[in-house]
Amino acid sequence: EYIESSNAGGSRRAITKGHIESFMVPLPDLETQHAISHILGTLDDKIELNRRINTTLESMAQALFKSWFVDFYPVIDNALAAGNDIPEPLQAKAEKRKALGDKRKPLPDGLHQQFPDRFVFTEEMGWVPEGWDVVALSELATKIGSGGQQVYVESGTSLIRSQNVYDSEFVWAGLARINDAAAEQLKNVVVEQGDVLLNITGASILRTCVVELDVLPARVNQHVAIIRAEKKAMRRYLHLHLLDPRTKNILMSCNAGASREAVTKSHIESVPTVRPGDFVLDYFAGIVEPLDQRQQINRSETRALVSLRDTLLPKLLSGELRIPEVEKQIAEAV
Repeated sequence: EYIESSNAGGSRRAITKGHIESFMVPLPDLETQHAISHILGTLDDKIELNRRINTTLESMAQALFKSWFVDFYPVIDNALAAGNDIPEPLQAKAEKRKALGDKRKPLPDGLHQQFPDRFVFTEEMGWVPEGWDVVALSELATKIGSGGQQVYVESGTSLIRSQNVYDSEFVWAGLARINDAAAEQLKNVVVEQGDVLLNITGASILRTCVVELDVLPARVNQHVAIIRAEKKAMRRYLHLHLLDPRTKNILMSCNAGASREAVTKSHIESVPTVRPGDFVLDYFAGIVEPLDQRQQINRSETRALVSLRDTLLPKLLSGELRIPEVEKQIAEAV
Protein backbone atom coordinates (compact mmCIF):
# COMPACT_ATOMS: atom_id res chain seq x y z
CA GLU A 1 0.00 0.00 0.00
CA TYR A 2 2.87 2.34 0.80
CA ILE A 3 4.49 1.68 -2.59
CA GLU A 4 1.15 1.96 -4.38
CA SER A 5 0.74 5.48 -2.94
CA SER A 6 3.77 6.52 -5.00
CA ASN A 7 2.29 5.20 -8.24
CA ALA A 8 3.28 7.59 -11.01
CA GLY A 9 1.53 5.81 -13.85
CA GLY A 10 -1.55 6.93 -15.75
CA SER A 11 -3.08 4.14 -17.77
CA ARG A 12 -0.26 1.91 -16.61
CA ARG A 13 0.82 1.73 -12.98
CA ALA A 14 4.45 2.61 -12.41
CA ILE A 15 6.97 3.87 -9.88
CA THR A 16 10.25 5.60 -10.67
CA LYS A 17 13.85 5.19 -9.56
CA GLY A 18 13.42 8.36 -7.50
CA HIS A 19 10.42 6.87 -5.68
CA ILE A 20 12.39 3.74 -4.79
CA GLU A 21 15.32 5.78 -3.51
CA SER A 22 13.01 7.82 -1.30
CA PHE A 23 11.15 4.92 0.30
CA MET A 24 11.25 5.13 4.09
CA VAL A 25 12.39 1.85 5.63
CA PRO A 26 11.93 0.96 9.32
CA LEU A 27 15.36 0.39 10.84
CA PRO A 28 15.39 -0.96 14.40
CA ASP A 29 18.52 -0.62 16.49
CA LEU A 30 21.20 -3.26 15.97
CA GLU A 31 20.27 -5.24 19.07
CA THR A 32 16.65 -5.47 17.91
CA GLN A 33 17.78 -6.45 14.40
CA HIS A 34 19.79 -9.33 15.86
CA ALA A 35 16.83 -10.40 18.00
CA ILE A 36 14.46 -10.37 15.01
CA SER A 37 17.02 -12.26 12.91
CA HIS A 38 17.34 -14.90 15.65
CA ILE A 39 13.57 -15.33 15.89
CA LEU A 40 13.08 -15.71 12.15
CA GLY A 41 16.18 -17.88 11.87
CA THR A 42 14.84 -20.26 14.50
CA LEU A 43 11.65 -20.69 12.48
CA ASP A 44 13.58 -21.13 9.23
CA ASP A 45 15.82 -23.77 10.83
CA LYS A 46 12.79 -25.79 11.97
CA ILE A 47 11.14 -25.45 8.54
CA GLU A 48 14.31 -26.68 6.83
CA LEU A 49 14.67 -29.56 9.29
CA ASN A 50 11.12 -30.72 8.54
CA ARG A 51 11.83 -30.60 4.83
CA ARG A 52 15.03 -32.63 5.19
CA ILE A 53 13.26 -35.22 7.34
CA ASN A 54 10.49 -35.54 4.76
CA THR A 55 13.01 -35.95 1.95
CA THR A 56 14.63 -38.78 3.89
CA LEU A 57 11.29 -40.46 4.66
CA GLU A 58 10.22 -40.27 1.01
CA SER A 59 13.57 -41.67 -0.12
CA MET A 60 13.09 -44.61 2.24
CA ALA A 61 9.65 -45.41 0.78
CA GLN A 62 10.91 -45.15 -2.79
CA ALA A 63 13.97 -47.28 -2.06
CA LEU A 64 11.84 -50.05 -0.54
CA PHE A 65 9.44 -49.99 -3.49
CA LYS A 66 12.30 -50.21 -5.97
CA SER A 67 13.98 -53.04 -4.07
CA TRP A 68 10.85 -55.18 -3.78
CA PHE A 69 8.82 -54.36 -6.87
CA VAL A 70 11.25 -53.07 -9.51
CA ASP A 71 14.56 -54.84 -8.86
CA PHE A 72 12.79 -57.83 -7.22
CA TYR A 73 15.73 -58.39 -4.86
CA PRO A 74 13.82 -60.61 -2.39
CA VAL A 75 12.79 -62.87 -5.28
CA ILE A 76 16.34 -62.94 -6.63
CA ASP A 77 17.64 -63.83 -3.16
CA ASN A 78 15.13 -66.68 -2.90
CA ALA A 79 15.99 -67.92 -6.39
CA LEU A 80 19.72 -67.90 -5.60
CA ALA A 81 19.10 -69.77 -2.34
CA ALA A 82 17.00 -72.38 -4.13
CA GLY A 83 19.46 -72.74 -7.01
CA ASN A 84 16.87 -71.64 -9.57
CA ASP A 85 17.75 -70.00 -12.88
CA ILE A 86 17.92 -66.20 -13.03
CA PRO A 87 16.66 -64.70 -16.32
CA GLU A 88 19.39 -63.04 -18.38
CA PRO A 89 17.99 -59.48 -18.00
CA LEU A 90 18.20 -59.92 -14.20
CA GLN A 91 21.67 -61.46 -14.12
CA ALA A 92 23.38 -58.14 -13.30
CA LYS A 93 21.11 -57.66 -10.31
CA ALA A 94 21.74 -61.25 -9.21
CA GLU A 95 25.51 -60.72 -9.39
CA LYS A 96 25.11 -57.59 -7.31
CA ARG A 97 23.23 -59.56 -4.66
CA LYS A 98 25.86 -62.31 -4.70
CA ALA A 99 28.61 -59.74 -4.22
CA LEU A 100 26.92 -58.44 -1.09
CA GLY A 101 27.09 -61.88 0.50
CA ASP A 102 26.45 -61.72 4.23
CA LYS A 103 25.96 -57.95 3.98
CA ARG A 104 22.51 -58.51 2.50
CA LYS A 105 19.91 -57.47 5.04
CA PRO A 106 17.59 -60.45 5.62
CA LEU A 107 13.85 -59.94 5.57
CA PRO A 108 11.94 -60.51 8.82
CA ASP A 109 11.10 -64.11 9.69
CA GLY A 110 8.14 -65.33 7.70
CA LEU A 111 8.31 -62.52 5.13
CA HIS A 112 10.91 -63.87 2.71
CA GLN A 113 8.80 -67.04 2.22
CA GLN A 114 6.01 -64.81 0.91
CA PHE A 115 8.18 -63.84 -2.06
CA PRO A 116 8.43 -66.35 -4.96
CA ASP A 117 11.74 -67.98 -5.91
CA ARG A 118 11.20 -68.07 -9.68
CA PHE A 119 10.44 -65.66 -12.51
CA VAL A 120 8.07 -65.92 -15.44
CA PHE A 121 8.07 -63.90 -18.66
CA THR A 122 5.15 -61.61 -19.53
CA GLU A 123 4.61 -59.65 -22.74
CA GLU A 124 3.49 -56.58 -20.80
CA MET A 125 6.37 -56.21 -18.32
CA GLY A 126 9.03 -58.78 -19.17
CA TRP A 127 10.25 -60.98 -16.31
CA VAL A 128 8.17 -60.79 -13.13
CA PRO A 129 7.95 -62.98 -10.01
CA GLU A 130 6.07 -66.23 -10.52
CA GLY A 131 2.56 -66.02 -9.09
CA TRP A 132 2.37 -62.22 -9.27
CA ASP A 133 -0.21 -61.11 -11.81
CA VAL A 134 0.32 -58.39 -14.40
CA VAL A 135 -2.95 -56.49 -14.74
CA ALA A 136 -4.21 -53.21 -16.15
CA LEU A 137 -4.07 -50.43 -13.58
CA SER A 138 -7.85 -50.10 -13.82
CA GLU A 139 -8.19 -53.48 -12.08
CA LEU A 140 -6.52 -52.03 -8.99
CA ALA A 141 -8.54 -48.80 -8.87
CA THR A 142 -12.17 -48.04 -8.11
CA LYS A 143 -12.06 -44.62 -9.78
CA ILE A 144 -10.01 -42.83 -12.42
CA GLY A 145 -11.24 -39.42 -13.57
CA SER A 146 -10.57 -35.71 -14.02
CA GLY A 147 -12.71 -32.57 -13.62
CA GLY A 148 -13.25 -29.25 -15.36
CA GLN A 149 -12.60 -25.51 -15.26
CA GLN A 150 -14.42 -23.31 -12.74
CA VAL A 151 -14.50 -19.71 -11.55
CA TYR A 152 -12.33 -19.21 -8.48
CA VAL A 153 -13.41 -17.54 -5.24
CA GLU A 154 -11.59 -16.43 -2.10
CA SER A 155 -12.79 -19.30 0.09
CA GLY A 156 -14.63 -22.56 -0.37
CA THR A 157 -13.89 -26.07 -1.62
CA SER A 158 -10.32 -26.66 -2.79
CA LEU A 159 -9.81 -27.04 -6.55
CA ILE A 160 -6.60 -28.93 -7.21
CA ARG A 161 -4.76 -27.92 -10.37
CA SER A 162 -1.59 -29.20 -12.04
CA GLN A 163 0.51 -26.53 -10.29
CA ASN A 164 -0.36 -28.16 -6.97
CA VAL A 165 0.86 -31.62 -8.00
CA TYR A 166 4.59 -32.36 -7.95
CA ASP A 167 6.30 -35.73 -7.75
CA SER A 168 5.71 -36.97 -4.19
CA GLU A 169 4.76 -33.49 -3.01
CA PHE A 170 1.49 -31.58 -2.82
CA VAL A 171 2.18 -27.83 -3.22
CA TRP A 172 -0.25 -25.48 -1.49
CA ALA A 173 0.90 -22.34 -3.29
CA GLY A 174 -1.74 -21.25 -5.79
CA LEU A 175 -4.42 -23.62 -4.46
CA ALA A 176 -7.70 -22.37 -5.94
CA ARG A 177 -11.13 -22.36 -4.28
CA ILE A 178 -14.62 -22.78 -5.73
CA ASN A 179 -18.08 -22.11 -4.29
CA ASP A 180 -20.64 -24.73 -3.31
CA ALA A 181 -22.50 -24.58 -6.64
CA ALA A 182 -19.29 -25.20 -8.59
CA ALA A 183 -18.31 -28.00 -6.22
CA GLU A 184 -21.68 -29.64 -6.82
CA GLN A 185 -21.07 -29.51 -10.58
CA LEU A 186 -17.84 -31.43 -9.99
CA LYS A 187 -19.33 -34.00 -7.61
CA ASN A 188 -18.08 -36.78 -9.90
CA VAL A 189 -14.50 -35.84 -9.02
CA VAL A 190 -14.70 -35.53 -5.24
CA VAL A 191 -11.22 -36.10 -3.86
CA GLU A 192 -10.97 -38.55 -0.97
CA GLN A 193 -8.28 -39.30 1.57
CA GLY A 194 -5.49 -41.35 0.04
CA ASP A 195 -6.36 -40.55 -3.59
CA VAL A 196 -3.41 -40.51 -5.99
CA LEU A 197 -3.21 -37.38 -8.13
CA LEU A 198 -1.68 -37.43 -11.63
CA ASN A 199 -1.14 -34.48 -13.97
CA ILE A 200 -2.40 -35.43 -17.41
CA THR A 201 -1.60 -32.43 -19.62
CA GLY A 202 1.06 -29.82 -20.33
CA ALA A 203 4.63 -29.32 -19.19
CA SER A 204 3.94 -30.91 -15.78
CA ILE A 205 2.46 -34.06 -17.29
CA LEU A 206 2.76 -37.24 -15.17
CA ARG A 207 3.80 -35.52 -11.96
CA THR A 208 2.14 -37.49 -9.19
CA CYS A 209 1.53 -37.34 -5.45
CA VAL A 210 -0.96 -38.49 -2.83
CA VAL A 211 -3.47 -35.84 -1.77
CA GLU A 212 -2.92 -34.25 1.62
CA LEU A 213 -5.68 -34.72 4.17
CA ASP A 214 -5.66 -31.04 5.14
CA VAL A 215 -6.67 -29.95 1.63
CA LEU A 216 -10.03 -31.75 1.76
CA PRO A 217 -12.81 -31.16 0.81
CA ALA A 218 -11.50 -30.86 -2.72
CA ARG A 219 -12.15 -31.39 -6.43
CA VAL A 220 -9.74 -31.60 -9.38
CA ASN A 221 -9.79 -29.61 -12.62
CA GLN A 222 -9.43 -30.99 -16.14
CA HIS A 223 -5.63 -31.19 -15.95
CA VAL A 224 -5.46 -33.55 -12.96
CA ALA A 225 -6.71 -37.13 -12.69
CA ILE A 226 -7.81 -38.89 -9.51
CA ILE A 227 -6.73 -42.51 -9.13
CA ARG A 228 -8.45 -44.22 -6.21
CA ALA A 229 -6.97 -47.55 -5.14
CA GLU A 230 -9.29 -50.51 -4.61
CA LYS A 231 -7.85 -51.08 -1.14
CA LYS A 232 -5.98 -48.95 1.37
CA ALA A 233 -2.79 -51.01 1.11
CA MET A 234 -2.63 -50.24 -2.61
CA ARG A 235 -2.58 -46.41 -2.32
CA ARG A 236 1.13 -45.75 -2.02
CA TYR A 237 1.94 -48.75 -4.18
CA LEU A 238 0.04 -47.21 -7.11
CA HIS A 239 1.58 -43.79 -6.49
CA LEU A 240 5.11 -45.21 -6.48
CA HIS A 241 4.30 -47.29 -9.55
CA LEU A 242 3.22 -44.12 -11.38
CA LEU A 243 6.39 -42.42 -10.13
CA ASP A 244 8.56 -45.19 -11.62
CA PRO A 245 10.37 -43.91 -14.77
CA ARG A 246 9.36 -47.07 -16.64
CA THR A 247 5.68 -46.33 -16.04
CA LYS A 248 6.14 -42.71 -17.08
CA ASN A 249 7.79 -43.87 -20.30
CA ILE A 250 4.83 -46.15 -21.02
CA LEU A 251 2.36 -43.31 -20.50
CA MET A 252 4.43 -40.84 -22.53
CA SER A 253 4.41 -43.28 -25.43
CA CYS A 254 0.60 -42.99 -25.31
CA ASN A 255 0.75 -39.17 -25.48
CA ALA A 256 -2.52 -38.08 -27.11
CA GLY A 257 -1.69 -34.39 -27.32
CA ALA A 258 -0.94 -32.53 -30.52
CA SER A 259 0.41 -29.09 -29.64
CA ARG A 260 0.18 -30.01 -25.94
CA GLU A 261 1.25 -33.22 -24.24
CA ALA A 262 -1.65 -35.19 -22.79
CA VAL A 263 -2.71 -38.65 -21.64
CA THR A 264 -6.28 -39.85 -21.37
CA LYS A 265 -8.27 -41.83 -18.85
CA SER A 266 -8.05 -44.92 -21.06
CA HIS A 267 -4.26 -44.61 -21.21
CA ILE A 268 -4.06 -44.55 -17.41
CA GLU A 269 -6.47 -47.46 -17.11
CA SER A 270 -4.37 -49.60 -19.46
CA VAL A 271 -1.00 -49.13 -17.70
CA PRO A 272 0.44 -52.61 -16.99
CA THR A 273 0.93 -53.10 -13.27
CA VAL A 274 2.34 -55.96 -11.22
CA ARG A 275 0.00 -57.12 -8.47
CA PRO A 276 2.05 -58.70 -5.66
CA GLY A 277 0.64 -61.18 -3.21
CA ASP A 278 -1.67 -59.67 -0.59
CA PHE A 279 0.64 -60.49 2.31
CA VAL A 280 3.60 -58.72 0.69
CA LEU A 281 1.48 -55.74 -0.29
CA ASP A 282 0.00 -55.40 3.20
CA TYR A 283 3.45 -55.68 4.76
CA PHE A 284 4.76 -52.99 2.42
CA ALA A 285 1.85 -50.69 3.32
CA GLY A 286 2.51 -51.30 7.00
CA ILE A 287 6.03 -49.92 6.53
CA VAL A 288 5.37 -46.93 4.26
CA GLU A 289 2.10 -45.62 5.72
CA PRO A 290 3.69 -44.54 9.03
CA LEU A 291 6.34 -42.74 6.95
CA ASP A 292 3.55 -40.96 5.08
CA GLN A 293 1.79 -40.01 8.29
CA ARG A 294 5.00 -38.51 9.67
CA GLN A 295 5.44 -36.53 6.46
CA GLN A 296 1.87 -35.23 6.68
CA ILE A 297 2.47 -34.04 10.24
CA ASN A 298 5.72 -32.34 9.24
CA ARG A 299 4.14 -30.62 6.24
CA SER A 300 1.23 -29.36 8.35
CA GLU A 301 3.64 -28.04 10.96
CA THR A 302 5.78 -26.40 8.27
CA ARG A 303 2.79 -24.53 6.81
CA ALA A 304 1.93 -23.24 10.28
CA LEU A 305 5.52 -22.11 10.87
CA VAL A 306 5.73 -20.36 7.50
CA SER A 307 2.49 -18.53 8.22
CA LEU A 308 3.74 -17.55 11.68
CA ARG A 309 7.05 -16.30 10.29
CA ASP A 310 5.39 -14.20 7.58
CA THR A 311 2.93 -12.75 10.09
CA LEU A 312 5.59 -11.87 12.67
CA LEU A 313 8.05 -10.07 10.40
CA PRO A 314 6.08 -6.84 9.73
CA LYS A 315 4.85 -6.71 13.32
CA LEU A 316 8.38 -7.07 14.68
CA LEU A 317 9.72 -4.40 12.35
CA SER A 318 6.96 -1.98 13.26
CA GLY A 319 7.38 -2.57 16.98
CA GLU A 320 3.81 -3.79 17.28
CA LEU A 321 5.10 -6.90 19.04
CA ARG A 322 7.63 -6.99 21.82
CA ILE A 323 10.68 -9.21 21.34
CA PRO A 324 10.45 -11.12 24.68
CA GLU A 325 6.80 -12.03 24.05
CA VAL A 326 7.58 -13.31 20.56
CA GLU A 327 10.63 -15.27 21.74
CA LYS A 328 8.40 -17.09 24.23
CA GLN A 329 5.83 -17.81 21.49
CA ILE A 330 8.53 -19.18 19.18
CA ALA A 331 9.97 -21.40 21.91
CA GLU A 332 6.53 -22.97 22.34
CA ALA A 333 6.01 -23.33 18.59
CA VAL A 334 9.24 -25.18 17.82
